[in-house]
Amino acid sequence: MKRVWFKGGLHDGDIALSPFDRGLTLGDGLFETMLVLNGVALDLQDHLARLAASAAELGIACPRDEIAHSVTVLCKGVAAHHVLRLTLTRGSAGRGLATDTDDFTYIATLQPFNAALMFRPTELRLVSVCRNDTSDASRMKTTSYMDQILAAREAQAESAAEPLMLNTRGRVASATIGNVFLTFGTTLVTPSLDQGILPGIMRKNVIGVAARAGFSIAERPVEVPELEKADGVFLTNSLRFLCPSPRHGRKDFAPIIELLCAQAKAACGMDPRIKPEE
Repeated sequence: MKRVWFKGGLHDGDIALSPFDRGLTLGDGLFETMLVLNGVALDLQDHLARLAASAAELGIACPRDEIAHSVTVLCKGVAAHHVLRLTLTRGSAGRGLATDTDDFTYIATLQPFNAALMFRPTELRLVSVCRNDTSDASRMKTTSYMDQILAAREAQAESAAEPLMLNTRGRVASATIGNVFLTFGTTLVTPSLDQGILPGIMRKNVIGVAARAGFSIAERPVEVPELEKADGVFLTNSLRFLCPSPRHGRKDFAPIIELLCAQAKAACGMDPRIKPEE
């Protein structure tokens, strides 16, 4: 099932986006992606809050009522494992970088998601492309993804591993698609927000269930040698939930996974580990 919301209504197939839209010409926009199960967009309020906060900081108009209505319409009747993407740009404007416009463009899309990617072991490999921790944009989910694309191209040239990016100070930042956690005994360590990382929603969820899973949390700078010393390393994002890195220890993350899945089931009535054919 594929659905598109644009200019206040549902559309089939492609839409007509202005060639002068700043999201297209400058990457001047934001987006959110979330998993839809049983007609429910998981962690919707957290995603909307992050989108609205970033839009306010950037001075982009955010049509909250339309966004809420579009999510309801798009997710209605959706059974399992779809991805909902909300994209918000500054809209169309003349040439230059000035942001003195009240225009905006809002697009929402819904399409099937490959549930086999959830919880799949994922190799992490360090790349030379860095996250710019000196920029406020590093803490927003912007449509300017060129650094992540360059990192992915570098990793793909060497292997099928997921790129692991450092910040400009040479410390561990994040993967291109999510946040990173390391385990040392019963302590979960994740780079702090001042390391140039996105405040991920699944990162927040893991921190929220850590104590019940038997872990304490440490948010701090992470040095590269710690990757090899850790008992385990995993990445998180809102679609794949938790994916362990096989080459970085063999820690069992089942207690965390169980709690994340129970939390999702409480929200939508469905365990995310149940595949569509099941």
